[in-house]
Amino acid sequence: MRTDPMRVFLAIFAALTFAAGCGDDDGDTTDPGDDLPGTDLGVTDDAGGEDPDGGPVPETIDRYIATVYDTDSEITYLAELDALTGTADFTGTQVVGSTIAVGFGDDPYVYIGSSASSTIGRYEFTVDGMVLDEEIDLLNEGTTATSGYQSHLILVDRTKAYYIDVPNNQLVIWNPTEMTITGSEDFSAPIAMADMRSGIGGFPVQVGTKLFYGVGWLDATTLEVVGGAAVLVIDTTDDTAELVRDPAQRCGYSFSVAEGTDGLYVATEAYGAASHALGDSEFEPCMVRFDPEAETFDASYEQDLTALVDGAPAGTIVPGPAAGQAYLRVLDESALPCTLAQWSMGDASCPAGGGGPRARLMSIQPAWKWFELTLGDEAAATEMPEAALTSGATLGIQTGTEVLVPEFADSTTDIRDFTGNTYGDIVVESPGTIRSVIHVSRTE
Repeated sequence: MRTDPMRVFLAIFAALTFAAGCGDDDGDTTDPGDDLPGTDLGVTDDAGGEDPDGGPVPETIDRYIATVYDTDSEITYLAELDALTGTADFTGTQVVGSTIAVGFGDDPYVYIGSSASSTIGRYEFTVDGMVLDEEIDLLNEGTTATSGYQSHLILVDRTKAYYIDVPNNQLVIWNPTEMTITGSEDFSAPIAMADMRSGIGGFPVQVGTKLFYGVGWLDATTLEVVGGAAVLVIDTTDDTAELVRDPAQRCGYSFSVAEGTDGLYVATEAYGAASHALGDSEFEPCMVRFDPEAETFDASYEQDLTALVDGAPAGTIVPGPAAGQAYLRVLDESALPCTLAQWSMGDASCPAGGGGPRARLMSIQPAWKWFELTLGDEAAATEMPEAALTSGATLGIQTGTEVLVPEFADSTTDIRDFTGNTYGDIVVESPGTIRSVIHVSRTE
């Protein structure tokens, strides 16, 4: 069953690694500064020179482009980084709206969608910075915005790509080389419904030619968790998008997915865990097993996540470095500004957040630990004491050459190296919100 578990959606048929939770979630951050831990992820320019025949050797320029969003101006800056280390800022080419971006990682192009537009733009890394090269408009497909998580914009190969349009329950298919729209495919069943608030996860898994996304719902009026794990299965061979729901309606708000040695594991996200901890949801945070070949849930397997961590609220599983290995996010009540009991009672000492759902506010507190999680019939979790407390929701970022995890807090973003799905160091710090970082390369 197993392929490389996290080679997800950035050129499936090319040798690129991949693994993209809640995109506006805030997490922990360290003090801004330039003295960041060393990393091997930086790149340098090939300075050119002369070949043995006396002719010039082409110069290769490598950079990283970070999409830095300023919430005040509602502008995204395509900030250029010499290497994957240091700081980003509100500099570079401007794009209106909150954006997501993907790239193949070995060419000068970045493909960008925006919350303010129905287009996907192809930007080119040039001597003059990032310049809009071509764009396609998805409006005729009914798409009014091309935003979300980075994982909603998928490069399958050089001639096929997808945009997952959740509001319209469809997969829009386009050609990144020709920059043309080639069609659309409806989901087998709707994810977006009038009486529910819906979404899909930001850290999917690939098995063979299929992509697997966790899916979750909230009641549109009360924002209470709707029970039942679900998976969206995208088959890149025929462009179908199959929604599979757990007939037993276990777990709920199951955004997170990881690969085991005996199937996929689908689990409650941090919002669902917080909602249950506050007494707002009857659905216990849990993990169920899914057969990626048969595309069915295993009725005989259900794991209570809190039972793995001495009863602490737990939710969001993150793919690990190998099949059967994952991470689990666990709430540290002592790191909250008030106790769970006070929060449940609506105590004034607890965050109010301008009237937002209190489970949401709890899930984005920088109070969630990292645990190593062993998947399977004998699941087990071990705390990682060296890991920082951050938001419980966890996204993945694919640069085309590395895997990263953003940590949001107080209108800033720290970018953590997660290459190989291994917890690493903070490599980039920035004001604003970063949802995408792409490696680009050009030859002069």
